[in-house]
Amino acid sequence: MNFLYILASLGHFSQGIASLAGQPLYYYLREHLGISVSTIMLIGSLTNLPWMLKPLYGFASDLWPIFGYRRKSYIFLSAIISSVMALVIGFSPIVSLSLLITFLLIYAVGQAGDNVGTNGLVIEQGVKDGSVSRLQSVQWASIGVATVLTGVLGGYISEHFDYHFAYLIIAIFPASIAVLSLYLKEEKVYKHTSKVLVSKYTNIREFFVKLNNKQLILSAAFLFLFWFSPSLGTPLMDKMRTELHFSKIWIGWLDTIGSIFGIIGALLYFKYGKGIDVKKWLYYSVILNAVSTFAYLWLTPHSILVYSVVFSVSGQFTHLLMLGMMAYICPVGTEATTFALLTAIVNFASFCSSLAGAKLFALFGYNGLVIASGLTTFLCLPFVPFLQVKNRV
Repeated sequence: MNFLYILASLGHFSQGIASLAGQPLYYYLREHLGISVSTIMLIGSLTNLPWMLKPLYGFASDLWPIFGYRRKSYIFLSAIISSVMALVIGFSPIVSLSLLITFLLIYAVGQAGDNVGTNGLVIEQGVKDGSVSRLQSVQWASIGVATVLTGVLGGYISEHFDYHFAYLIIAIFPASIAVLSLYLKEEKVYKHTSKVLVSKYTNIREFFVKLNNKQLILSAAFLFLFWFSPSLGTPLMDKMRTELHFSKIWIGWLDTIGSIFGIIGALLYFKYGKGIDVKKWLYYSVILNAVSTFAYLWLTPHSILVYSVVFSVSGQFTHLLMLGMMAYICPVGTEATTFALLTAIVNFASFCSSLAGAKLFALFGYNGLVIASGLTTFLCLPFVPFLQVKNRV
């Protein structure tokens, strides 16, 4: 179990440290190439497409072991892909935008595959012994620790280097996951157990029957609508640079401050997540999400600092609440696939949010985008009364 905590933590730390390139890449696209905010949002959506293919990775991992392993091999191979592509980006000279996007897509393929394999282990073990909330809290606290580092460091790299240097640092962590995965103790699926394997994992018809249940569909719809709100991220970054005239270092510090308080949110969930009334908190979460969005209509140097503190705590707590809900509705025998499917739905919602945000920002500007984003948050409320969610005990 301790090894699983380490592997899960490192996997999410690697996911978090990937944001080290976020600021340098944004400044390269916006200030060096002169690409518009809306186009940068579209590029961000495109390079996140592999995260919407997570059900395919989960399906393969659940049904078709590689070298006899259902998780270990997938984690190793995916981590190698991520590390190699990060090195390719880091060592490549200035390339065309289309080639850069291709490299980023392949990097994301590996990152998403590693995430699916690790989450499959977490859900299988966590649901079995009731440690899901703790494991997921540790995972997301690890992302928080990583983004604490990437905020200021990303700003420093933006000032003194460029995105190439960021990817050379990023490459270290998936390589570490690949090495660590070799020591993962996983029961091997031998050929003489093929009949059991067929009955449990490779009867595809039965497999999809498990996924075809009302609660899973309702939960998926709720999660999509909860995460679908036109994205503010890139427009907010542009506003901080062009109107509030924040330095790259200070924007990095804001990210770091938010990440520190996000860790506090994860720790609060770690401590109190088990005894929570999930259904009641689903209502609270929707309201908190809407309020935190509308607050960005009032934007000053001081208010942004307050938002980074308050909304990071509440946002991380809410995020982990949703992940816990997702874990407990996964049918037995489909853990990796179902969790990957649900997270792919969330990623698809984020993809749609970026597209909608780019369009609305172009049409109505920053304030119109914020209002639309806040209002769409309430679309998921009608689903809550019909969700059969379990309280953590």
